[in-house]
Amino acid sequence: MEERDKRLNGAPDEDEIVQKLETFARTRDPELKREVASAYRGLVIYLARGFAQRGEPLEDLIQQGFVGLLKAIDRFDPERGVKFTTYATPTVTGEIRRYFRDKGWDVQVPRRLKEMHLKVRRAREDLTAANSESPTLKEIAEHIREDVAQVEDAVQVQHAYNSYSLEERIGNDDGGTPTTLGDLIGDEERGYDRAINHQDIARAMQTLPERQRFILEWRFFGGLTQREVGARLGISQMHVSRLERRALESMKSVLVAS
Repeated sequence: MEERDKRLNGAPDEDEIVQKLETFARTRDPELKREVASAYRGLVIYLARGFAQRGEPLEDLIQQGFVGLLKAIDRFDPERGVKFTTYATPTVTGEIRRYFRDKGWDVQVPRRLKEMHLKVRRAREDLTAANSESPTLKEIAEHIREDVAQVEDAVQVQHAYNSYSLEERIGNDDGGTPTTLGDLIGDEERGYDRAINHQDIARAMQTLPERQRFILEWRFFGGLTQREVGARLGISQMHVSRLERRALESMKSVLVAS
């Protein structure tokens, strides 16, 4: 009777979902990902409704929450013994909150770039929902019929969205000593004083090899894990970690010398 009530109410079968998540963790089968995402669409709608009184269309909030759900499926580790709903709920709500944070701009940017950034963000969300995986910059460019270079510029506009804490940790997925933004723009040398604004950081990033620059953009402005970045580039998570650390050190040297 309890099993029948679950199905009538549209609640996902927990045992079946656990089995699908365990299989997906091994195979990364996109069909399984779609099935799990479909089973928990109700959770996304429920969480999105909690933000419905803040002036944004519920449909947009649901779409943003669904992006968070897909991220949760990608990152969920069944071996940790945590229920998927427990793991997914903060990921979904965090993605919705990020949607509201992205409404503000700390630094003024040209209207053309702002519009392009919003266009790229919507394309990324649509492609992620359609394909159950994060799109590449080339795929986004083809989807919106723009040059890849323009898409790259739009991604870098993310710098202008919010102020970041100097204590925010970056580059510590490999378990080593975490690097903070303050490590890049500290006050131990006078050259750091001129590195406080976003333009200096963006300029330092332009000195990096293309692959290292893409890694930083995808990691810190695209929200990807090192494993997801490695999948895009066809390299291991450990290799991504080394390249990321090397890129941060290179940027630090450029900022110190400026």
